[in-house]
Amino acid sequence: MVINNLIRNAYQHTQEGQVLIKQQGSRITIINSNSKSDTGQQKTDANQVAFGEGYGLGLQLSEKIVQHHNWYYEKTNTQEYYQAVVDFEKQGNAVNE
Repeated sequence: MVINNLIRNAYQHTQEGQVLIKQQGSRITIINSNSKSDTGQQKTDANQVAFGEGYGLGLQLSEKIVQHHNWYYEKTNTQEYYQAVVDFEKQGNAVNE
């Protein structure tokens, strides 16, 4: 359910750009990158809203499940990308913003 929600959110909030999904052992990394306009400025679209507080209920639910199981979870939010890392064997959270 956690992986499904993170991947679904990444695709829902990527109108332009790429979604990269990497898996190594018990660790999965999902990166939602943003495209920039011809002028190099970040486009104002759903991606910017998505990376704020309203990223989605799926993300909030995933975070609650991860916390409940004490799995390692890290998120990185920049203008260029949003990255979520979950490790199902490593304990503890390193939630960043």
